[in-house]
Amino acid sequence: MPALHSADCRISHEFSLHGECMKKFFKMNMQLDHKEQREVCYYILAYLFDNPDAGDTFDGIVEWWLLDQRIKFATRNVSEAVSRLVSEGLIVEQEEADSRVIYRVNRTREKTIQTILTKGTSVVGELS
Repeated sequence: MPALHSADCRISHEFSLHGECMKKFFKMNMQLDHKEQREVCYYILAYLFDNPDAGDTFDGIVEWWLLDQRIKFATRNVSEAVSRLVSEGLIVEQEEADSRVIYRVNRTREKTIQTILTKGTSVVGELS
């Protein structure tokens, strides 16, 4: 990580940056990824839509709002992916005694799974 040339910017032992320093760092060292920027805009707006009375600092947005929205987004994506993998027969679900559902690889489909992983395909349905 390049050093920031500002007396008010410090990198802690945990490699976290103060909000203003983060802005300076990204302006100096990062090309904008427009897809990622659209996603972040979406997450911020989604958070504010869900929490219309919210307000926070730059640090708070990074640490809490985006984390909250990314967790929701990841949860939706994982839920859809798990459902798809179950419907494709690549993983199986098993209900435990405590009613939790556990997901495991379908050992009868190992060859298909290996092909998917080897080809690096993102569309599971094409190979099953």
